[in-house]
Amino acid sequence: MAAMFSEAILLGAALGATFGLTGHAFRHQATKRRWQTIHQLLEEGQPEAYLARVDDEVSRVRRPWHKQLLTANKAAGYVYLGQFEEAWGVLKNIQFERLPKGWRPAYVHNLLVTLIYQRRFDEARRLMERHQDIFAHPGTFQAHLDTSLAIYQWYVVGDKAAARALLTDLAQASRPVIYKVGVFYHLGLAAEELGDPVAAQTWFRQAAEAAPNHWAALAAAKRLR
Repeated sequence: MAAMFSEAILLGAALGATFGLTGHAFRHQATKRRWQTIHQLLEEGQPEAYLARVDDEVSRVRRPWHKQLLTANKAAGYVYLGQFEEAWGVLKNIQFERLPKGWRPAYVHNLLVTLIYQRRFDEARRLMERHQDIFAHPGTFQAHLDTSLAIYQWYVVGDKAAARALLTDLAQASRPVIYKVGVFYHLGLAAEELGDPVAAQTWFRQAAEAAPNHWAALAAAKRLR
């Protein structure tokens, strides 16, 4: 496992979860439409543009708490890029208890993968223990939390068989391919460990083709050389 962490590009787990377009911060339809456009940038593989637009949107908001909520969405862009220290810098300032309940699963997903890929495993364990209810009732963030759970099983628990089973289910799920790029990459790592280079190359190729600029796509392309 130590060898994996020696390459900074391996940081990450999945496309970061952006917070839902609900709650007091999104009462106005114009605001909702702007945030749908911003989120689309991330799905199109433009994380830098996404981060810039988030900053622009934050500048429009007057209330300090709304600014903090909207700033939290920057974590998703940093997760996409594998910039986990930056993601942590955003998430550590969020007061979980003040988050709308519908947004809490996105926060937990982003925070968990951020901790894991900074090798802060004890903190990751405590986070899992503290938020078992989130994983039991993930709402619309089921796929994100399943992905972070698989990564948790892989790196923190060390149960790679369970992680592979969950990752295989996620790879077969009906959802946009961009949400699967980290899944493909870790299935490639699993195939390598099982001594199946052909399967590993197949998974790495799918990851490399899934999303431009994503940490897992770049890492997979590197392993294909």
